[in-house]
Amino acid sequence: MLEAIRESILPYAKSSSSQDMARIRVLAFLSGDPHATVTQLAQYLGCSKRSAERTVAQLKEEGVLERQGSPRSGVWAVHAPGL
Repeated sequence: MLEAIRESILPYAKSSSSQDMARIRVLAFLSGDPHATVTQLAQYLGCSKRSAERTVAQLKEEGVLERQGSPRSGVWAVHAPGL
């Protein structure tokens, strides 16, 4: 019985932790290269550009990530302690 419960909730537990890891990787990448583009970020993450855009939009909405300057020549500012 417990094994069936574990197997039914396991996919949800993994997706949460993988999302957290993706967010950490995004912040680390952009703090290391503030001039990087979303296309470069998507290549680094191994995902689609749209997926990278969604992650960036979510981080911007939370106030952890900010674009300073123009969309083309601006830089990324990461507001996360420890990065």
